[in-house]
Amino acid sequence: MSTGKKPDPLPVGTSRRLRVSPLVAGLAVFCLSLASYLQAAHQNGILHAPPLNGGDEDSYERLGFNLASGLGFGYCPCDQPVLLGLAEPPDTNRCEPQCSVEHFEPTAYRPPGFPFLIAAVDLIQPLNFSLIRIINCMCCAGGVAVVALTLARQGFTAAALLMGLTCSLDPRLREFAGTFLTENTATLACSVFAVALGTFLERKNRLSAVFCGGALTLLVFIRSFYVAWYPVLWILVAVVLFRNRLRSNNSGSSWMMTLAAFCLASLALTLPWWIRNCIVLESLMPTGTQGGIGIADGFSDSAWNAHGSWTSQTADQIAEQIRNNPATSDLKGIAFEKEHSRQGAAAARLWIKEHPDQLLTLTWWKLSRLWEAGSRWHPFLFGASAIGLFVSRRRGFARATLLLLLLNSLTVMATYHTYERFLTPLRPAIHGFAAIGALATVTGLRRSMIPSG
Repeated sequence: MSTGKKPDPLPVGTSRRLRVSPLVAGLAVFCLSLASYLQAAHQNGILHAPPLNGGDEDSYERLGFNLASGLGFGYCPCDQPVLLGLAEPPDTNRCEPQCSVEHFEPTAYRPPGFPFLIAAVDLIQPLNFSLIRIINCMCCAGGVAVVALTLARQGFTAAALLMGLTCSLDPRLREFAGTFLTENTATLACSVFAVALGTFLERKNRLSAVFCGGALTLLVFIRSFYVAWYPVLWILVAVVLFRNRLRSNNSGSSWMMTLAAFCLASLALTLPWWIRNCIVLESLMPTGTQGGIGIADGFSDSAWNAHGSWTSQTADQIAEQIRNNPATSDLKGIAFEKEHSRQGAAAARLWIKEHPDQLLTLTWWKLSRLWEAGSRWHPFLFGASAIGLFVSRRRGFARATLLLLLLNSLTVMATYHTYERFLTPLRPAIHGFAAIGALATVTGLRRSMIPSG
């Protein structure tokens, strides 16, 4: 007997015939993505290869090894040939110090997350580059699976499975999968943080605040680029909690305790590291030296000539000037790093002051390169994602993703852009909402083609 009550509408991207549990959907997406990324790493010839000579990869590897050997976060003099790309890391079966404590030079240039992962592997099996690359592929696939699981739990099962397929085919994710860089771990951490932030926006309780803050500190621990998000996110969480307090009957101190829980959790990993940086630099430079050194090429003639893309040209020139200046020529190690950062930041401020007419154009170039303007297929991906974000706009995860995409764009515009490294960690979320948007579009077209009545 019919009650006359219509069944609740299904979310776009689901089907009444599709009965797949969220856990199964997430696991299927993880396996598919992992297989794709392992195949891509093998195809690119890096799955069993040592770190790329003379770049970031060698630097991360040496930092991890020295951490595992007990020396700390820095380099030995004998690391220089490896860092310059003139030699491979020496074979060893044990993580033993390669220099004395007196000769060891700490650094505050790199974020610590990925080197700590390398150190953990080296403690078990030193210099097992293949294992680290496989773990990186797993992290990248894990970032995709986290988004898929979240969408499936919200009823978008078909979209979750579709985004698993498109992420497995994504040329950027396949390009960075397994590399000896921070992209893979950052992709996992960024996906977890987007989900955690979305959960907090919906629940607004203390547990979700701690989870969100913990995900944020992990993300910044892996990639210091995101440190600029702290002020905005703290203000956002405070506003959300205060508005929720006005609508509820909670005590006046409840929302402040929840805010404190978020803030403390968001500093759990980063605050000890910031204190360490201030100690080794003997200066109030909590985030280290990378930002000051890198920003020199974010606002410079080299950035202008490269149409917004980062190169190390200006930073290299500043380093050479420091070495040739009698007043600073004796600086070595962390002292040189500190001066390099100070002069890099000063050079960027001076360029901005002297080139106000070029600033807007340079900023636009960075933004357009971040979003791959000129690409043939990215407009379809980003357009479908925009539709998906609109369709699911009432969901906390959608609002969180939109905020992070905005913050990511603003941070690149205010700093620098380098290849496609700053959008890659958000690509699983972009693909997830693109899948929702594509399915919503198909559903809308089918309905419009069915005659009414």
